[in-house]
Amino acid sequence: LHGALLAAHAGYRRLFHRDSRPGTPIGRVAGWAVTLIIVTLVWIPFRASNLHEPVVILEKLFAFVQSPTAFTTTVYAWPFYLWIGASFVLLETLDCVTRLELGFARMPAVAQCAVATLLLLLSYLGPAKDVAFLYFQF
Repeated sequence: LHGALLAAHAGYRRLFHRDSRPGTPIGRVAGWAVTLIIVTLVWIPFRASNLHEPVVILEKLFAFVQSPTAFTTTVYAWPFYLWIGASFVLLETLDCVTRLELGFARMPAVAQCAVATLLLLLSYLGPAKDVAFLYFQF
């Protein structure tokens, strides 16, 4: 799948005579978002335990388009994932403009430690799931 997507990208560039990097910030964010969505959707079959599971996952993933009120507002509902996606887009846009890693590198060591601790706590206190290592199924 990765090779097929790379071939499609190369074909697009040859067909439309486009550079591999969009020139505008909006184009870069759009390219990043499309790549993230495609890669995430392509990973679904590799995590599934059988051939029917990816179909069920995709049906549930896109079910909110038909009925957004059918879901509850728990941590695992679509508003949570929409918030996560919007956060990634916001951070990527900010990084294109401000180069966040350079700002982090210029911070004092105590502030860097505080940011790292906050991120670790957020990941630790997030939704609890028992997820097995992906490649154990192979």
